[in-house]
Amino acid sequence: MCMRACMCVHACLCFNEYLFELSLMILQSFAELDDNDAAKVAEVLVHNTTLKRLDLSTNPITDDGVQHLAEALKTNSTLECLTLDSILITNQGVLCLVDCLKVNKRISDVS
Repeated sequence: MCMRACMCVHACLCFNEYLFELSLMILQSFAELDDNDAAKVAEVLVHNTTLKRLDLSTNPITDDGVQHLAEALKTNSTLECLTLDSILITNQGVLCLVDCLKVNKRISDVS
């Protein structure tokens, strides 16, 4: 994702009080979220108290990006649904998510 767009999403989510669902699924290759972008989303998830659904499907996010997300979700208390369809993770990334779900009982839907 271009730096300006990533900064806008980051800023909006930091101060979000009304957005409950966010889909950042790629529709065109110029808007892909990579591991660095996933880390920025993870930073926001630590503090965000309203987002309930997050879709990061079809982005080139690898185990590194998922590790950032999983760590953040250990402390997030509002997210209920995380969609990561067709991303680039291995068993290591899946294990990070499993560890996260052992701590965060609020998330009930991961795909």
